[in-house]
Amino acid sequence: MTGPARGITAASTDLLVRYESTRGPVTALSHPGLTVEAGTSAAIMGPSGCGKSTLLGLLAGLAIPTSGQITVGDTIISALSERDRVRFRRQHLGMIYQADNLLPHLTVEENIALAPAIAGRDGDDPAGLIDHLGLTGLAARFPDHLSGGQRQRVAVARAVAGRPQLILADEPTGALDETNAAGVVELLLDAQRRLGATLILVTHDPQIACRLDRVEYLEPPRRPSEPVHVA
Repeated sequence: MTGPARGITAASTDLLVRYESTRGPVTALSHPGLTVEAGTSAAIMGPSGCGKSTLLGLLAGLAIPTSGQITVGDTIISALSERDRVRFRRQHLGMIYQADNLLPHLTVEENIALAPAIAGRDGDDPAGLIDHLGLTGLAARFPDHLSGGQRQRVAVARAVAGRPQLILADEPTGALDETNAAGVVELLLDAQRRLGATLILVTHDPQIACRLDRVEYLEPPRRPSEPVHVA
């Protein structure tokens, strides 16, 4: 385990994500922007369809907005090519999803070691992370031999093994019971503090959201033809 690294600020400005469908244009996200300062944490909440996961995907560079800007650290990632966004993501980000996305043919230890190996950077010792995250004795097991809570702990370990500056978590507890969910959130917050990283987490659970430094609420986007009503 190493000392804290420096987190990076993640910011968005005047975001619009719109795509065409057979029924006309669909607005997936319309948001004036947010800034999550380096080393802090933020929860993103809102009703289904408001664009929470879309926003997280933009911050990760998985897609680019129809208009607006995404900046992570000193890099405007929304202006990068797809290849450069992949490179940036590997070098600076750790990601966790509701589905653990573990590779079934790799052991726990091999899954954890994979991310820093792909990025070509030094990472935390998988054995040390396994012990720290309460997975002692499971290093040689395959994902199919783990419980749901154990699998998500491995997913957290994999996401933070490369010492990311920004951790993005999309409903990481959505498929877990209350006890396991609380444990996974505690692990995430512990990893964020240990690394000095920035953490942005999408959740529907207000009890989880209140554990983070701040909460950002998203509203459902208006349809392109929907008028704005002024009170």
